[in-house]
Amino acid sequence: MNKLLSEADFLGGFYYRAESGDTIFRIAEKFGTAPSVIIYENKLSEEVGEGQLLFIVKPEGKTYTVMPGDTLFSVAGGSKDKLYEIMNKNKTDWVFVGQKIII
Repeated sequence: MNKLLSEADFLGGFYYRAESGDTIFRIAEKFGTAPSVIIYENKLSEEVGEGQLLFIVKPEGKTYTVMPGDTLFSVAGGSKDKLYEIMNKNKTDWVFVGQKIII
């Protein structure tokens, strides 16, 4: 029997229904992705509500916690190509200390 693929299968992710007490940061940590990606992919401007359906992108790469003095350029090792790759993966062009990003 052939399996019909959902939109999520084609987009490289899955859907998650937020539970009581969930935050964007907890959900990102649970699934090993960056909070900025969840915010971007779901067009969020505030916290998630219980029962809210979210699209979670399967991360490609490892997560890294931003340290004092880090910039996206320094995390990219000074490579412009790697910089743009990190920016694209995380849907952001800035970072803050403690932020988890995909590298």
